Amino acid sequence: MGHEYCSELLEQPYVRTLHTISIEGMLLMFLHLKPTTTEPCSLRWDEFEAVGNLWLCRGCNWIYPVRSPVDISISQQCLKNVDLTFLMGTGILLANEALLSKLPRDLVQTKFELGNVTCRDGRKIEKWKSINPVDRIIVRGCKNVSFRICAQCKRNVYFAQGDPHVLKSQINNRSVFGTDGYGILVEESIVDTTGISKLRGVDVEKVACLEEPLDGYPPLTWSQPS
Repeated sequence: MGHEYCSELLEQPYVRTLHTISIEGMLLMFLHLKPTTTEPCSLRWDEFEAVGNLWLCRGCNWIYPVRSPVDISISQQCLKNVDLTFLMGTGILLANEALLSKLPRDLVQTKFELGNVTCRDGRKIEKWKSINPVDRIIVRGCKNVSFRICAQCKRNVYFAQGDPHVLKSQINNRSVFGTDGYGILVEESIVDTTGISKLRGVDVEKVACLEEPLDGYPPLTWSQPS
């Protein structure tokens, strides 16, 4: 499918029903919650080297897809005036209770592995958690597309711009995911969209669920089979 058709497909979701997933006549939409900060949290080099032997793939600088919480020690300054940020070069999100409380409690408890966040002196930073999502998904686009497979962990490392979308084949009746863009993808119908829009430092982008990709690539799982 050519890239020139991307905008046309999403501008006419009810006409091109072949390409969209509908529930009772309505297009299934997701919200992509992403940090807007330009000053994310970071690890010291010695800490970065240490976690490379534990939970971080050094081939693509992203957390391995393992189901376990990750405790993080950071400088508290990077949490100032935001409700969502990330740990640079790791794939780990850091979320305030202000954000977590806007998501369904059962999904937060079952679909996120939540780790503790502490200051460098060991003090726990209240109301903050690290997020290691149980389910992960690639948010697709339709222009400036690039794709490679990490030689170390086999993750599908993807980048694209324009008309963000996900595929039905990757949803499988699930409602919340971690994304490859340091974000949280959540089904729009199950969250308080007004409350979400008031969060600090959070970009909210609508993402359509389509039958077919717009980027010319086949369906991409999070990683290649071992």
